[in-house]
Amino acid sequence: MNLFSLFKRQVDLRPDAAALIDVGDNRSWTFSEIERASRDMAARLADAGLARGDGVLLFVPMSVRLYVTLLACFRLGLVAIVIDPYAGRAHVERCCRRYPPRAMIGTPKAQLLRLRIPALRRIELHFSGTRWLPATCWLPLVAETTAEDLAVELAPSEPALVTFTSGSTALPKVAVRSHGFLHRQHCVVDRNQQLVAGARSLTLFPVFVLSSLAAGITSILADVDLRQPQRIDPRKLLATIERYRPDSLGLQPIVIARLADYCRREHEKLHGNFVLYSGGAPVFPAVLERFGAIAPDARMISVYGSTEAEPIALSEIVDASETRVSPVKGLLAGRPVSEIELRILPFDDDQPFEMSRAQFEELELAPGEIGEIVVRGKHVLESYLDGEGDRDNKYRVDGQAWHRTGDAGSLDRAGRLWLAGRCIARIDDRRGTCYPLGIEAAAMQLPAVQRAALVAHGGERLLVVACRPAQRVATGASLRELLDEAGIDRVEFVGEIPVDRRHNGKVDYPRLQNLLGRQPDAGLTLETSS
Repeated sequence: MNLFSLFKRQVDLRPDAAALIDVGDNRSWTFSEIERASRDMAARLADAGLARGDGVLLFVPMSVRLYVTLLACFRLGLVAIVIDPYAGRAHVERCCRRYPPRAMIGTPKAQLLRLRIPALRRIELHFSGTRWLPATCWLPLVAETTAEDLAVELAPSEPALVTFTSGSTALPKVAVRSHGFLHRQHCVVDRNQQLVAGARSLTLFPVFVLSSLAAGITSILADVDLRQPQRIDPRKLLATIERYRPDSLGLQPIVIARLADYCRREHEKLHGNFVLYSGGAPVFPAVLERFGAIAPDARMISVYGSTEAEPIALSEIVDASETRVSPVKGLLAGRPVSEIELRILPFDDDQPFEMSRAQFEELELAPGEIGEIVVRGKHVLESYLDGEGDRDNKYRVDGQAWHRTGDAGSLDRAGRLWLAGRCIARIDDRRGTCYPLGIEAAAMQLPAVQRAALVAHGGERLLVVACRPAQRVATGASLRELLDEAGIDRVEFVGEIPVDRRHNGKVDYPRLQNLLGRQPDAGLTLETSS
């Protein structure tokens, strides 16, 4: 069983039901229409010479074309290769060396990247939806004639989807997700999110639309640019939600904040008993509280996971008085899903890569102790391509793989997971060990604080805070009162704190340190609080 076969089942069960709604084109596509489009596209790819196991690099935005293309690749046993759209030229070159594609499917703008990136010019076959693009095969979304069904039988172990870690300082690690892996991940998502055929979903997380297609859910594809989530127009998103009334939303925290702030300013409300899922970055309670104020009937669930293991834990706000932030423990991530095993181990890069179960259990930390979160399960990636990166990111315990998330956290006595921040961001100084996320989350409980980051800088514990100039004096006083117990030496204010490009939700600590070290030429104006 795989996602493509589950999709085919939905085609048989619900051929005329809406599968994808393209908001930008104002068109609804049924399951049977998506099936035919993917069949016809697969035939064109096969006619061009592509065969089972060939890698196909996709530079296609989240759209009907993306999912038709993915299904066409799955039909033929082709391997879809995805490089994050924010990645630079050097990263693309490194990724193409690590997993060389035989073909590239992309927009006309993406095809122009061949002029600047030699790795893309070396790809044998190029396809685009535009008919007259030089040295590029035309790949229409809707064919004039119906092609023969060339679907192949796929083994669970065959590769389906390839993605890459950031690899900013070295060759990126290659995450190869097999058809069996994607199916197992879908089953976990299905059980924990209770996917129901006929429901409507609007998500800005592209991979989860595949699960929706497999479950018979109608996916609403919003007309937004995922390359810059911090610039998504909340008015357009609100209009889309109001028009299509989805049963569930999947949004990044930065998008939730923008939508909530816009609705508050314009005195708008989101009505309906829908479910909001948020993840991809720390989901701060203050953001969910702002969203709850404009969507009083919505359920709100935070999802913790990673490329290698998604989901790991879920947390639903059922009691507004529940403590979800602790300067010491961090940010509440919720209970680990039942399909995963989760342990907390000491931070130690010198731990042996291979160990016995007895050695592993001896390392496990007690409830309340903070260490690195490690996980295993059927939907946890066991290894990277060729094992490159495994020794830094995995443990082998009696031959079984455990994934090291790189996140610090702890389990409380109720079995709930608390996130303390990235392991590399922890501070070890004369006072002991300090973890950033809980302190940052506590600071962000203050309404004026847009973002906060705790770093060790110049021998001090420095809390960097982004908030408006007019609010800095009052905010500084509140922060000192709030964070005295954490031993913060200094609070400094900035206009903006650098974050990851993908979700605009995780502090980019190395870049922040670099900017702090380059003052005053870095473009960040620091002001020491009084």
